[in-house]
Amino acid sequence: MKKSWAPPPRPYCFLSLGESGRKEQAFLNTHDWALLYADPSSPDGEIETKGYFLRFSSLIRLALEGMGLPPAREGNPDVRPLDCQSRRSWEETFSQWIDRADPRSMEACLGFFDFRCLYGEASLADGLREAIRTRLRTGRDFIDTMALAIIKTSPPLNAFRNFVVEKSGAFQGHFDLKTKGIKPLADILRLQALENGVKET
Repeated sequence: MKKSWAPPPRPYCFLSLGESGRKEQAFLNTHDWALLYADPSSPDGEIETKGYFLRFSSLIRLALEGMGLPPAREGNPDVRPLDCQSRRSWEETFSQWIDRADPRSMEACLGFFDFRCLYGEASLADGLREAIRTRLRTGRDFIDTMALAIIKTSPPLNAFRNFVVEKSGAFQGHFDLKTKGIKPLADILRLQALENGVKET
């Protein structure tokens, strides 16, 4: 793939998100990633650079789908601008999430906080992580909203100490280990990591 493309206009790195970012996947059956590139030096450079990486990201997505790895997140199958941003734009995006602390959109953005560098310039991811840690020091509302969402999560056991199983659908009568077992634990660990400035969630 590298041979068929012109050299990238700026340094970049692929960010692995969500379960993959937390290294908790036993079997990789979906992909959830984003692209982070260094800030261009001019507005004209931003247009050219973003266009390059949007096309590059689209090619990567198609290649992964061709290998049987569909996107983990629902929505437009094409690469969305949110998934491909400059260092400065990513910092602004995270700052908006932290400032708004919106319970309605909290679930959709949390996986982004679990990012890790999968390929490329790791220093870009490290710099973004440090900026997020700095912003969270004054973003107590975001942490509190996360904690409230965790508290509202239904326990996996009912009053008779039996597992709460699915009531309908293809898995009716089965226990959803991912949603009712692993996810609440991951949410708690993420909260602790972000609140205490741990580098990885």
